[in-house]
Amino acid sequence: ETGRDDLILICHSKGGLVGSYYATHFAQEDNMRVTDLIAIGSPFAGTPVANLGVGKDAEEMRPGHPFNCN
Repeated sequence: ETGRDDLILICHSKGGLVGSYYATHFAQEDNMRVTDLIAIGSPFAGTPVANLGVGKDAEEMRPGHPFNCN
């Protein structure tokens, strides 16, 4: 909509994982360039608290899951 091809992503919690995944796997396909990723409280190495959760979101935030950046 803006005609720009560069992005700065600001993310929180699991949004940091999603933003990072987008930047490394899909941005080029969309002809976008992520110049910066600002993440607040994102469990890039996973979090043991996710072991208490159920569902796909909790699973993706567990330590050792390929979706996070450990």
